[in-house]
Amino acid sequence: MHAFWQTCSVVSMVALLALHAAGQSTSSSQLSQADRIYIASKVYSSLQVYFDHWEDKKDEDFDKGYKEYLSRILPDIDRKEFDLQTISFVAQLHNGHTWFDDRWLDDTFGGALGFYAKPVRGEWVVIRSQVPQLQVGDSIVAINSQPMEQFFEQKRAYLSDSNERAERGDLFATTYLLPQRFVIALSDGREVNIIRGQAADESQRPEGSVSGRWLEPERLAYIKIASFGGIEVEAAALKMVQEFRDAQGMIIDLRGNPGGYGRSPLQLQAALMTGPFRSWHESSGRISAPRGRSEIVSDELWERLEADMPLGIYKGRLVILIDGVCASFCEDFLMPFKDNHRATLIGQTTAGTFSYTYYFEFGNGMRMNIAATRESFPDGARFEGVGISPDLEIEPSIDDIRSHKDPVLVKAIEVLR
Repeated sequence: MHAFWQTCSVVSMVALLALHAAGQSTSSSQLSQADRIYIASKVYSSLQVYFDHWEDKKDEDFDKGYKEYLSRILPDIDRKEFDLQTISFVAQLHNGHTWFDDRWLDDTFGGALGFYAKPVRGEWVVIRSQVPQLQVGDSIVAINSQPMEQFFEQKRAYLSDSNERAERGDLFATTYLLPQRFVIALSDGREVNIIRGQAADESQRPEGSVSGRWLEPERLAYIKIASFGGIEVEAAALKMVQEFRDAQGMIIDLRGNPGGYGRSPLQLQAALMTGPFRSWHESSGRISAPRGRSEIVSDELWERLEADMPLGIYKGRLVILIDGVCASFCEDFLMPFKDNHRATLIGQTTAGTFSYTYYFEFGNGMRMNIAATRESFPDGARFEGVGISPDLEIEPSIDDIRSHKDPVLVKAIEVLR
């Protein structure tokens, strides 16, 4: 375990040199050496105090990485290079809830690509596109003549994810990692010039976080939850559940849901359950852990629900659709349904990252998030980096994507019928 007081001493040595760092302008492309030292030392010390996933990591490896990181950020480098070096240093912990970010980097170099691509059955496939020459289902083989696998390996050091599946899914979503102008080579021999900002990927902006409809009137209902973003989203989803409560079968579609913020969607869970359900096994050995406790262990049935959390608003047959994007509060919502088999899960394994976090900002656009708790399945099985597997695994083929077919939804309807 990393020593808290030792890291405090590191901060103290540089504090007098960097008192002005918090006031650094968000628009400046330069950082003084004092600024860089202050930010680097605060990142390092905060990880030692709050990060609670050291079980697979060695102190000496992390300290060696920190020394190498210092050797790269102490010379006179610009803000972009400092950001990338800091992002890479934190990403070596391979935890989806532990990351460093700079709004300046996003604003300056993170413009819209106009498309999104991810791996599908071993190929990098275009999933959405507003670029006329680039069609959904096109397979990308190279960027600026560099083969896609080489390009991914070159960039993956900057992706703060809990496993390689999530890293691959995040590559084209982390747009500052791609050039301002580049050429895409496709498997059919075509080449497409991409100029950032010329076409925005509007399909990444859902009209609302919650939507629903009858697939078969009075029999089969469908509810799409695009994200979990506070009590308003949960309230809208609860309203949908109430509306469809008499359906014989219900599909909850969580595909593409990256989680959100606020609180756990416990009321929505309760509304779809027909009996008590278990939460995570959660622990934290950090002295400054969230919720004000030095040790958190929670592995109990939710048998005593609050008065405003009615159990079993919907009691019919339930299917939940999932994929590799489902993370954080999406997985927090999903896990009890996997544990007690209340629902049939169809699709692909989820991202595998959820934690209560310690979050802070530097006052200059930079910010830090640290996983401060460790979640396991109720039986103690590892969750982080593993994810929640479906009961029926279905991955759309490239032909399905090209023809806009949805075999996951088709299978869900078949199961409910």
